Amino acid sequence: MDHRSGDVENRRGVQEVIGDKFGDPKTRPRQAAVIAVLTATMALAMLPPFALGALGPYLVEDLGVPRAALGTAVGATYAAAALLSPTLGRLVDSRRARSSLAALLACSSAAFAALSLAPDFTWLVGLATLGGIAAAASNPVTNKLVASVISERRRGLVMGVKASGVQVGAVLAGLLLPVAAGAFGWRAALQLVAAASLGLLITGLWVLPAGRQRHKEKRGPRPSLPGPVLRLAAYTFFVGGGLSAAIAYLPLYADEALGLDGAVGGAVLSALGAGGLLSRPVWGYLSDRTGRVGAVLVGLAGAAVFSALLIWGAGANGTWALWAGALGLGASASAWNAVALLAAVKEAGPDLAGYASGVVSSGFFAGFVLGPPAFGLALGAAGAYGIGWALVGGQFALAAAVVLARPQSKPRPSPHVSGSDR
Repeated sequence: MDHRSGDVENRRGVQEVIGDKFGDPKTRPRQAAVIAVLTATMALAMLPPFALGALGPYLVEDLGVPRAALGTAVGATYAAAALLSPTLGRLVDSRRARSSLAALLACSSAAFAALSLAPDFTWLVGLATLGGIAAAASNPVTNKLVASVISERRRGLVMGVKASGVQVGAVLAGLLLPVAAGAFGWRAALQLVAAASLGLLITGLWVLPAGRQRHKEKRGPRPSLPGPVLRLAAYTFFVGGGLSAAIAYLPLYADEALGLDGAVGGAVLSALGAGGLLSRPVWGYLSDRTGRVGAVLVGLAGAAVFSALLIWGAGANGTWALWAGALGLGASASAWNAVALLAAVKEAGPDLAGYASGVVSSGFFAGFVLGPPAFGLALGAAGAYGIGWALVGGQFALAAAVVLARPQSKPRPSPHVSGSDR
């Protein structure tokens, strides 16, 4: 059995359970349940930066975390993710997505449980790297399942809905975690998230189809990824740097520079999540239908620059600029997931969907590693937040420059998708 026939067999094994046509009324309830599980998985697997940002004031007070070093804890989670994403992406391509999803959620639960036990800041940074394992596998696992189950003409919308789970997590983190921390302590708040991951693991095993075991692939040269996939990784590197810095420091900025309390700062972070909640499905659908991925990516980066400038000017213009900037940042920078990963899956095809997703995600996570510490260093050197927000806007501008310097080709349809799926 060759590589292509093995992928087709695995695809059919899944489709026997939930059906090939996404709109089939007979399989619609199971399809909706699968998409809900994937969306919740993205929310929990990508939650650490939002959780640490929302709990930032409590961590600074209880553990004595230097404000300029808070971003280090956020970046540590994604240092592991940046390193592991390509490897785990290749592993996902040769494993059942259902068992991979179970392992992902188990890692997520363990990471939050471990973080809740951190005795000091040093341990917090070290334990935060555990969250990188789940984050590294999140896009490869969920994207592989989408590529295997959903017909190509409907993937844009489904990828956008699934990707919006990250924003659901941001909204819930900003609204609920500060409240839970105020009532029960930040440790108990993280333990509640760990329990939620375990609950989703059980639900996922019940809802997701087992499919058939993929064949053992013969050892040989690793297939190369198309050039546009690598350019997408460069784009997501700069977007990740700017977005992670904003996530890590928005609540603290609202508290220290604007005089807003911790609950309001958490709500502003939720506004960022809300901005991306509906925008991801919309941008995923539009970029898929029009095929103008490069133009969409440049537009998203440009809007993110403007949003960062709004946040920067909130001190002089009023808190409305803070809220508008947070919403705009969510609707622009955080929408990269639906657009860039959809393009990567199309370029690579179903056989390499996990690997391509891992490489593009690795660029984003690498930006996450550098963004918050860079903001923290700028804040510590200048003693004011203005230089930090200027740095955030500059990274988004560089992301646009990557696309403009070497325009992407229009994503080609995967040669592995049958005519009935088009």
